[in-house]
Amino acid sequence: MATVMTAAEKKEAMARAVSWVKFREANKLSQRFLAEIIGISRRTIQGIEAGILAHPHPSTLKAFADLREKYLAEGRSDGSKHS
Repeated sequence: MATVMTAAEKKEAMARAVSWVKFREANKLSQRFLAEIIGISRRTIQGIEAGILAHPHPSTLKAFADLREKYLAEGRSDGSKHS
């Protein structure tokens, strides 16, 4: 059964969605490739990027944060405007 997101959860999910899409596009990664790198399904990436996955698994969030950190260390973009 699907649960309804609170306004705060919806805002957080949309901010996460924008962040993930910007990162992925800035680094020319497909959803499929990002999913492979992180070790999750492409459908999970789709849910996160659509802002409909309110609570991604903590290991998913950590894997994405680690990847973003690695890309920054290599001089790649994290998807933010100032990178």
